[in-house]
Amino acid sequence: MRRILLAGAACLALAACSREKMARVETERGTFVIELFDKDAPKTVENFRKLVKADFYDGQTIFRAEQGFVIQTGDPKADGTGGPPYALGERLGVAIANQPKSGEPSPETYFIAPEINARKHVEGTVGMVRRPDSVDPNRLSNGSQFYISLNELKHLDDQYTVFGQVVEGMDVVKAIRKGDTIRNITFK
Repeated sequence: MRRILLAGAACLALAACSREKMARVETERGTFVIELFDKDAPKTVENFRKLVKADFYDGQTIFRAEQGFVIQTGDPKADGTGGPPYALGERLGVAIANQPKSGEPSPETYFIAPEINARKHVEGTVGMVRRPDSVDPNRLSNGSQFYISLNELKHLDDQYTVFGQVVEGMDVVKAIRKGDTIRNITFK
């Protein structure tokens, strides 16, 4: 009986994940859909889902938009230096990757470890932003910022956590400009 209950709970958990496999992103330029890669980046996808459910991305600015390269968002400061409003290590039950050297830890200094995978950077790839190797050689700085590739970007392969792919509305993504906003993200 216990095995049946555990199996049933696992099925319910998988069903919830399958219902949240697609993220619908509404912007002022239109809507696009991201397929999430649970198997390739489970902690990153879990973090993204929690942020979406908390409406974290709603109203956020696209603070970087470079034609032929990427668009970038997920920073409440809209300047590339901000992150999630909580300590990921505490909320997700993962190891704290990057604590400050002195003073009390700030929620902005907790990050999820990278989940580098075999996914390649093609047009529409969705990946986690991290700090440069010069300041974070262990690449332990994934938080809330993410980017979408506007082209194939082979030089980013094996360097960043790829956790999704735009599967609908790439024309919308390519029309996005710096300063545009995300109206909301929901699951379809």
